[in-house]
Amino acid sequence: MEQAKTINVAVVGGGPGCKAIMEMIFSERLSQLRMKLVGVASTNPKAVGYCHAEEKGIYTTGDYRDLYKLDDLDMIIELTGHEEVAKEIARTKPEHVRLIDHVAARLFWDVFQIEEESISSCKRAEEAMHVSFDQMQVAYDQSIIYAEQVKEQLTQRKRAEEALRQSEKELRRRHHALEAINSILYRVTKEYNLNGMGEVLHDVMEKFYPGANTLIFLLAPRREDFYFPRPERGRVKETSFDRAKKRIEDRELGYDLLRLLTRERIRPASSGSKADYPAVLQDLASGFASWMTVPIEVEDVCYGLFMVGSPAEDTWLAGDLVFVESLVRQISGVIRYQISKEAREDAFRDQLAGPDRFMGILGRSQAMHEVYRLVEAVADSESTVLITGESGTGKELVAQAIHGAGRYKDTPFIPAHCSSFTPSLVQSELFGHEKGAFTGATIRKLGRLERAHGGILFLDEVAELPLETQVLLLRFLQDKSFERVGGQHPVKVNVRILAATNRRVEEEVKARRMRKDFYYRLNVIPLHVPSLKDRISDVPLLADHFLRTYCLIEGKEITGFDTKAMQLMMDYDWPGNVRELENTIARCVVLSAGSLIGVGDLPQEMRVSPVASTGYSLPRNERNLIRTAMRECHGNKKEAARLLEISRGTLYSKLKRYGIET
Repeated sequence: MEQAKTINVAVVGGGPGCKAIMEMIFSERLSQLRMKLVGVASTNPKAVGYCHAEEKGIYTTGDYRDLYKLDDLDMIIELTGHEEVAKEIARTKPEHVRLIDHVAARLFWDVFQIEEESISSCKRAEEAMHVSFDQMQVAYDQSIIYAEQVKEQLTQRKRAEEALRQSEKELRRRHHALEAINSILYRVTKEYNLNGMGEVLHDVMEKFYPGANTLIFLLAPRREDFYFPRPERGRVKETSFDRAKKRIEDRELGYDLLRLLTRERIRPASSGSKADYPAVLQDLASGFASWMTVPIEVEDVCYGLFMVGSPAEDTWLAGDLVFVESLVRQISGVIRYQISKEAREDAFRDQLAGPDRFMGILGRSQAMHEVYRLVEAVADSESTVLITGESGTGKELVAQAIHGAGRYKDTPFIPAHCSSFTPSLVQSELFGHEKGAFTGATIRKLGRLERAHGGILFLDEVAELPLETQVLLLRFLQDKSFERVGGQHPVKVNVRILAATNRRVEEEVKARRMRKDFYYRLNVIPLHVPSLKDRISDVPLLADHFLRTYCLIEGKEITGFDTKAMQLMMDYDWPGNVRELENTIARCVVLSAGSLIGVGDLPQEMRVSPVASTGYSLPRNERNLIRTAMRECHGNKKEAARLLEISRGTLYSKLKRYGIET
């Protein structure tokens, strides 16, 4: 039989725990584990474990990263107790190296201590038995009268031997339980969602208790209701969360179970226990011949309930409850963190599917509704669309919406950012080239036109194309064919062209930077995307969307904007449009230390007064003044006209002139 491989272990942290682990590894009684200590890392060279390692001739270092260089390193035991160190080790360690944190190591040490105590007790019992046997032998030799005493001593010895066998059996069971917990922890930490964790736990319970059902009841982050993770796309198999939800709905136990988990302190319970347990648990377990429940707790606060039930009687012993309780306690913190994370993600997805969003575009202003109307109108057409608008307004999003809103949604969407192409390679990027067409063309390359066959080619910043490329594209728009660079045969493709530019196209035509015939070919259906200052009423909606996005990315809990900060954002002209707004919110999320974005978190240029920012331009200041009055009057034109000391008709005309929406 092949000899088992020795596990090379390194310890991070040189305190007493390190010395204890070393004594456990060097113990002859655990030689069957075949563990070898190859290194110790500690920032304190005077620590007792660090010094003990040096005395033993074991490799020591002050930086735990040096341990990664050790040959055949299999496992790292982290004993510092610092969560940041554990996370950093988990992130930077080699992939094949397993990590045991200080909690699992403590559990391992407890099992070792139990073994040491059991063996010492057995030795004492054996020594006592030897003494007793000698005494009985002497007594037997002296007189037959002591025969009954000898018989009693022999009986005691048998009992002691039976106790020893039971102790060894319990030790093996605990050892197997420890191995199982370590294996489960390793698998759970590799999962990045609650559904994956639930599947791991169900598989483990099914392995230990065939035919058993696993049910997981989780509470929402604020513990005001149950939280059931969204099912993964394409999943058909019933999950532990599906079974839990169905059980409380079928038995109408939601209110009673929620009250139990949030208002009372519950203990682990099982069908084999003689202790009293709440009636709601008995109702929850109806239909199971054997069952056990363990609360999911972190720092004495309950975040859910883990339940295993089986239709078969006597599926497990009472001792199994201790194993399941230990397992759940180890993963409760991970579950609580994942609940909070996935609940935030669910809220963000709900916002993305809200009524103010159209095909990935966010906005409720009249100007954006006109854009939505045009997108729906042209989505199924084959005609060319020219999308105009300032930089940062979202022209590519509009092009993607046209692609996704109609019959082209399942076809390729190939973007071509014309401003990024070098003049010498722009034709190769669009039309492709043949092998040997120019220096470095070692193979045939398909251009973006061929890759977009059957779908849409999006020409972003089309006004940046050289005139000679415009001629070639014009020819393609006329007969749907082209030749690769260096090619001799025409290639025919069925591609719809969408183009976009942030330049004033008429001026580009007058300056002869764009061919007039090419412009007319592109401008079959014009679609203008309004600047952010022309849809200023969308700023709160967009700001809230970007706030949620970057709070998820940065892991922060920021609930919104204070009144003054939002007023400054509404008064700002946003020359960089939506892109500038997004970058501003991202900056605010990173720098903010409170629960609200305040004025101090905004960039300096936004904190100046509207008059200072607009100078002495009468139209700009008048527009800002009217917009402020409308906001203070909550859109009431009569009150706004009275506040501005002008007639209502004059206010109507100025609202129309400045494009202020109400």
